[in-house]
Amino acid sequence: MEPLISLCMIVRNEESVLRKCLESVEGIVQEIIIVDTGSSDNTRKIANEFTHHIFDFTWTNNFSEARNFAASKASGKWILVLDADEFVERENLMSFFSELRNETGEIGVFLNNIINFTGENGEGLAQHVHSRIYRNDGTIEFHRAIHEQLRKKDGSQATKQLSSLVIYHTGYMEKRVKEKKKFARNNRLVIKELNKNRSSGFDYFNLGNELKATKRFEEALDAYVKAYKQEANTSQLWIPICVMNLTECLVELKRFNQALDFLEDVEQVFSEVADIPFLKGYIYYLQYRYRKSEEVFLSILANKQQYTKVIKSPEAQHYLPAKFLSAYYEKEKNFPKAIEYSIQAINYKRDCFDSVSRLTRILLGEYNQTEVSDFLFSKVLKEKYYQFNFKLLIYILNLGYSQLAELMTDRYFNENEMYVNAVNFKANIINGNNQNLNKEHLDEPSIIEGLRNNIIDIPDLFILMEQTDNNEVRKELQKILSNSHLKIMLRDKQLNSPYILKEEEKTSFLSLFEKCIVYQKFEMIDWLIDRIRGIGIDLNAQIANIFFNHSYENLAIEFYQLADEQSLNKDDYCNIIEWLIFQGEYSQAVDICLKAMNRFPDNECFKDFIENCKENID
Repeated sequence: MEPLISLCMIVRNEESVLRKCLESVEGIVQEIIIVDTGSSDNTRKIANEFTHHIFDFTWTNNFSEARNFAASKASGKWILVLDADEFVERENLMSFFSELRNETGEIGVFLNNIINFTGENGEGLAQHVHSRIYRNDGTIEFHRAIHEQLRKKDGSQATKQLSSLVIYHTGYMEKRVKEKKKFARNNRLVIKELNKNRSSGFDYFNLGNELKATKRFEEALDAYVKAYKQEANTSQLWIPICVMNLTECLVELKRFNQALDFLEDVEQVFSEVADIPFLKGYIYYLQYRYRKSEEVFLSILANKQQYTKVIKSPEAQHYLPAKFLSAYYEKEKNFPKAIEYSIQAINYKRDCFDSVSRLTRILLGEYNQTEVSDFLFSKVLKEKYYQFNFKLLIYILNLGYSQLAELMTDRYFNENEMYVNAVNFKANIINGNNQNLNKEHLDEPSIIEGLRNNIIDIPDLFILMEQTDNNEVRKELQKILSNSHLKIMLRDKQLNSPYILKEEEKTSFLSLFEKCIVYQKFEMIDWLIDRIRGIGIDLNAQIANIFFNHSYENLAIEFYQLADEQSLNKDDYCNIIEWLIFQGEYSQAVDICLKAMNRFPDNECFKDFIENCKENID
């Protein structure tokens, strides 16, 4: 009996992902064809667990040739094409089979939504549409060496229709990209295709994608512009993605106004697409034009009936606007709204660490630690999110909220005795309860495990050394710290003035300084400032920024006044201007804005500040 569908794959050294792909279709797809182009790992062994239809193919630097070879071995009425780093949901696949059985014979190719997981751990989402299912009647084939496309052999257009089958792709996750190292190969093949046909906008688009993936944004932008100019008036599926990628390159290059102008030009064409206004709001946010960004993000959430489509990111419709609104309202100290939109973002995306950590931080400023734990445990955190919960535990500890951290440990990690002991050890540092500490405690496995898993860190040990009365413990900690980037801060370390601070030493000092603020070790803060000044180092701007971020605005302004003006960045100027506006010093705020505009002429936020000040002066 002829199979309804054959899965055709080409693979090479895919042992880390192939099993998940094949398990997602096992027992549903009637025939699996695997074409191996030269694996040297366990790829073939894994494939053999799912199918005996495994064929060798000598790699010719041409994906279409390999895919067409795989199709020649298939006997199904339809062919489904998957890569090894893709998978499907089984219920969705079975539902699509019903759709396929009812097809009347008019469709030649089905299009599929591809959901791409991006970022370090797949926390980001992007999507695109691609042809992955086609009728196996000998009339349709792949062409192009890379970024291969389906076409009819006689040159006529195959009838296409979007299917209900969604394909999930993990190949853009950072770890996976590093494993495959595929961009150098892809770049060569794309340029080869481009050399065949210099008028192909699609080839310039593909070249832009490869360049953008390797962060060569200037070159990528040039390729996208050529692609867009050549085929902007067509209905090609890749044109909307080109628009998004072109804009993203402008953003990466900090050409914000150019990006906004371009979005203005295209937004009428994409009036139902949420990505376009989201990008505008995001750019306003990057320009510190927070009220403009607020207006855009609120409009997206309020007009869901208008923004029914997305080009690249489904998250642009709801999750991302809510996330940025929560960040904005926290900056404005509008904590009720910050909480509201953090919860909205979390409801859309349960594993959004940024929103959960922000919500936790704000709640801890409004409620006691027991109340916050009750809310998090019942409404936000899930038992199965072990790594997520562990990351939040460390975050809470580093905010200095030891009681909440201990409650979290008891709730989610009580079976790990080493974690329990490490958290208790750090809680004692935060609270200054080190009276019974002795030298042997530092050698306990739980302390070593705590350091290895970042429950405890080097700044914690420095604070412990400064607050202990046990000379043996102090000497042991000095030994440890003398091999760290904080060695320059040891009291017995003699340094010449001025001392040239290395970047790692600066980072470590600022981390220690911030931790002392969080843990409220105020005597140590004074000593650290004296130490830095004593060896002739100017970190006044960085110290001011830390004070400002922790709501010590008046102290921050004192250190800004001591800072070399050339050391101030855009954030520093914004902090100073916001403080002046809050104090009602509008004329002085305008003067600072003008200075900032001279140093950062492309930054629109200072113009907005001036308008705000003029309204209040008038």
